[in-house]
Amino acid sequence: MIVVTGGYGFIGTNVVKALRKAGEEVLIVDKRNDLFIQLKYHNKEKCVDYIEFLTRLNDESYRDRISAIVHLGAESSTTNKAKDKIMKHNLMYSVTLANYCLEYNIPFIYASSASIYGDYDFLNKTHDFKPLNNYAKSKKAFDDLMESKIYSRETESMFIGLRFFNVYGPYEFHKYGQSSPIYRYWKEARENGEIVVYCGPDGKGNDAINYSRDFVHVDDICNIIYFLIKNKDFVLEQINGIYDVGSGESSTFQDVALMVSTYFATKIDPIPVSLAMKQIPDHIGKGSQPYTKAKMSIYKAIEKVSDIDYGVEFSGKPTSLTDGVVKYLNWLEKWRANESTFI
Repeated sequence: MIVVTGGYGFIGTNVVKALRKAGEEVLIVDKRNDLFIQLKYHNKEKCVDYIEFLTRLNDESYRDRISAIVHLGAESSTTNKAKDKIMKHNLMYSVTLANYCLEYNIPFIYASSASIYGDYDFLNKTHDFKPLNNYAKSKKAFDDLMESKIYSRETESMFIGLRFFNVYGPYEFHKYGQSSPIYRYWKEARENGEIVVYCGPDGKGNDAINYSRDFVHVDDICNIIYFLIKNKDFVLEQINGIYDVGSGESSTFQDVALMVSTYFATKIDPIPVSLAMKQIPDHIGKGSQPYTKAKMSIYKAIEKVSDIDYGVEFSGKPTSLTDGVVKYLNWLEKWRANESTFI
């Protein structure tokens, strides 16, 4: 049984769906979410809340059924100022799970975040991370702890942290202000025929129009996680560590907006969509990273394992933003036309 914490969240929903499509038994650890409870891959009989799950772990027969824990659950808002709450959810609960997996040699894959880099200089590759908000600080604190355990060889099972960059894809419509620009721009285009792109000074010496991100399709994350789980007995020596997960490309928000407007302009029944520039709000500018780009070492590490003759191949490659945007917009248009198709 594979445990997925945060299985009712955006990334968790996609991971659970991928695992169950592959025939895996999955237990969701999360608060019940009415929006996703009807998804056919979210069997509500196989969901427990966070506290109940910790209680169940005291049962040895229950513990023996767990083949891996994929820890995606977190307080994910980058604008939440409740530091104590964030640290409790993102650090203390994560430490409890990690220590449990260490004690009983259970493979552990957890979600880190590119937000830990903060104002890190990706272009000149300086090494001082500068988290800009409480969410990022909580993720950085857990990464530091995991690095000490992984690289001191404290673990005898698979322990891998995945630093997700800007993830986009199906089932993110509940995230509101935290959703990807692809979804927000699609929604604005559909509702208003206009996409708003932030520009102007951000209070840190940058013009928001030049903000650039590494956008990664959620399917790429699912492919990596599934590969690691299926090959957990082979990857320990080769892969244990903390890795960026992105596309290896960096694109501006304006680039993304143009892709979305072009998509609507080239439909069989074209829809005119204009771009409107708007001064970036102070609270967003001060907490935003001006540039991100993932290192692709996770793919190199996986290729190394795939080259060993275990009879297992990894076919996944990072999805280009151009292909990923079209793929996602096609999904959104089908979902808009018939939501019941996707439950």
